[in-house]
Amino acid sequence: MTVFLLQHIHNEDTDHEDVKIMGIYSTIDAANAAIVRSRNLPGFNESSDGFQVDEYEIDVDHWTSGYTTTE
Repeated sequence: MTVFLLQHIHNEDTDHEDVKIMGIYSTIDAANAAIVRSRNLPGFNESSDGFQVDEYEIDVDHWTSGYTTTE
């Protein structure tokens, strides 16, 4: 089964992103309808290009390579 994750990403400056998970939808059409509804809300109306929809298969590992940190 595939789901569609809707996020809004606002770059506050070059080093910081403010990411909001808006919802998880069963169809791309439902995710796009949520974007239409959200574009007029305070804050989102000033950054309407920050919406992003990603498709995910459920019950699958999506990050399998680990990670490192830098200081």
